[in-house]
Amino acid sequence: MSIIGISHLTFVVHDLDRSARLLVEGLGAREVYDSGADVHSLSPWKVFVADGV
Repeated sequence: MSIIGISHLTFVVHDLDRSARLLVEGLGAREVYDSGADVHSLSPWKVFVADGV
């Protein structure tokens, strides 16, 4: 078996806004979704694309 790609990674963090800044400003990721006030899980969440992943 060999890995041919990555679908997604999930990080559970204490400070979502600070982590988002790191991903965008530090790693060049692009935010594509923010759950905001919508309740989909126990916590708010964001989705980013970095280098096509």
